[in-house]
Amino acid sequence: METTKLYVEPILIGLQSSIGILFVIINILGLEASEKIFELLNKPPILVVLLGGFYIIGLIVDRFADLIFEKTEIVIKKKSHLEVESTTMQLPFNNNQHEFMVFCRNRIRILRATIINSIFIMISALWFILLYVNSSKYGCIAAVLIFGIFIICVSYSSLCKLLDKTFRRARVFELTLKTTVTAKETVILENERCQK
Repeated sequence: METTKLYVEPILIGLQSSIGILFVIINILGLEASEKIFELLNKPPILVVLLGGFYIIGLIVDRFADLIFEKTEIVIKKKSHLEVESTTMQLPFNNNQHEFMVFCRNRIRILRATIINSIFIMISALWFILLYVNSSKYGCIAAVLIFGIFIICVSYSSLCKLLDKTFRRARVFELTLKTTVTAKETVILENERCQK
């Protein structure tokens, strides 16, 4: 089960990216090639290869998202007063706390990738519309822009809220840990003083 969790997230991100890639391929090769592409995609051996491709693309997009949203994470982390250096929140959590942090980190990765993939899909869909749509071209462009900007804004807002919630929760865990350590140190010091 744990191994499966490692692969699902990059595959999901790569699957999102593949929509934009498919638009780009059709834009370059033409509509006639799209029929051959879809015929090819219906063959089971190709689907297995595509799964591996989705995984690799997902890893690349996730790394790209790390770079783009690093400053956003740092700003939100500073507001939470979390002292741990890493944005992956490397604290000695108990099992439930660790599960929560991993869950939040996965959601953060998917939201970041959704923003990047939405921009990519929107641009490639606009390119497709400009090339192949003749009637109601401007209506299609407006619809793609409105929907794309809506998805990007909702995803970014959700990302910021989730980052804030996650870092604040990590700060609570961090303070709890410090309080526990301080209480133990106090008991040890008190015992040492009593022995003297």
